Amino acid sequence: MTVIVWKDGQMAADSLAATEYGCVTGSVRKVMLLGDGRYQLGVCGTAMAILPLANWIAEECVGSPSALPVGKSYSAILVQDRRHGLIIQDGGTEEFDVSQPLCIGSGAEIAYGALAMGATPIQAVQAAIDRSIYCGGDIHFV
Repeated sequence: MTVIVWKDGQMAADSLAATEYGCVTGSVRKVMLLGDGRYQLGVCGTAMAILPLANWIAEECVGSPSALPVGKSYSAILVQDRRHGLIIQDGGTEEFDVSQPLCIGSGAEIAYGALAMGATPIQAVQAAIDRSIYCGGDIHFV
């Protein structure tokens, strides 16, 4: 229940969260600036991945992130200094080319379509919110 979009140095996301009691619109900030603004982080899936990833970034990404949730699915986009990108998901990490757009989450397919038509990351997130029942709330961006 998320869409996170990276393109041209900007990351944007919706803010819909699912709980065992239903959906809460606007409840979660899924994109953030960390490390004095050097790192852009976007997390989808379980919110329990946010704090361990933020702590890892505070330690300058030395080693592997610790205390990541087990048995809970998550994906994250991490961009350092707008030049170095990582996709982190369910314990695995791989680099991505920050010169290319990247979308993750349940609204990714819609967001990619919007980007292909010339949308900005914010507009692509709005397109996913407008067309997916799994995306919603306010748009946050960094």
